[in-house]
Amino acid sequence: MEETKPAVLLTSPPLEDFTESFYSYNNLKRVMSWCLRFVFNCRLATGARNHKAKLSLEELQTTETILLKLSQRRSFNTDYDSLLTSSKVPNRSCIIHLRPYLNKDGLICVGGRLEKSTLTVRQKHPIVLHHKDYLAKLICRQLHEDNLHVGPTALLALVALNIIL
Repeated sequence: MEETKPAVLLTSPPLEDFTESFYSYNNLKRVMSWCLRFVFNCRLATGARNHKAKLSLEELQTTETILLKLSQRRSFNTDYDSLLTSSKVPNRSCIIHLRPYLNKDGLICVGGRLEKSTLTVRQKHPIVLHHKDYLAKLICRQLHEDNLHVGPTALLALVALNIIL
């Protein structure tokens, strides 16, 4: 007689519904990190699972990359697919003037001529997010709160260091 293994089927609402239930970007990132740890642990043998009480910096950075990538796929799906296949976006794209490219993490970044500057890579080539995307709003809110509720001009300067809306 053949042995059968039980199967589990999980269904979830679309990611937009999931992310929009959070008010804080840090909370979203932490909850998503715990969910990803659970998924990765389910794929490992019992002895190799991660049972640490705290999330690692690497787990949080991986989660941030996944969230940003999902946001970009939601907002710039055709551009993302074009960059994957041909390294160019269509001429009718709304981000063509940014000379976008995919970085090593698979995120759409701004191209440019700042290679010899002393800025960090993320400042030279900011990540592109749509200004109406909920994740972009969460990031702006988090920067606003982390920097003691700075005014709009200072907040815009802080956002411009890392992302392009």
